[in-house]
Amino acid sequence: MQRKKTKKFANSKIILYILIIVFFLFAINFARAYYQNFQVRQEIKQLEKDVQGLEKKKIESIDILKYVASDAYVEETARTELNLKKSGEKVLILNTELLNHKAKERENENLLANPKKWFYYFMTHEIPKKT
Repeated sequence: MQRKKTKKFANSKIILYILIIVFFLFAINFARAYYQNFQVRQEIKQLEKDVQGLEKKKIESIDILKYVASDAYVEETARTELNLKKSGEKVLILNTELLNHKAKERENENLLANPKKWFYYFMTHEIPKKT
């Protein structure tokens, strides 16, 4: 008689439904855990890329710091910003107004056609200046 009850119990539809529900609960939990694992792996990859970028930035910063601490940088800064010179060097100061005036003269000369330039050169030995 006990066999009939156990047989009846094992064949009942309620047990089947309960097992199906338990199976789906396990499947849902497994899928959720797998998805979380996937997200963590993606985040790890992104963080590794960020670390590589920061390492490159760090190396560049160290190189800049080395250059700024070097004598070459100090000398360049002294020459450009403080207008200093080395001992034994000669300083040449250019008159920028004169240079600009000469550049404008050259532009005026270039406005004439080449045959006219030759004509003036042979006849007057000077190219006229237009202003």
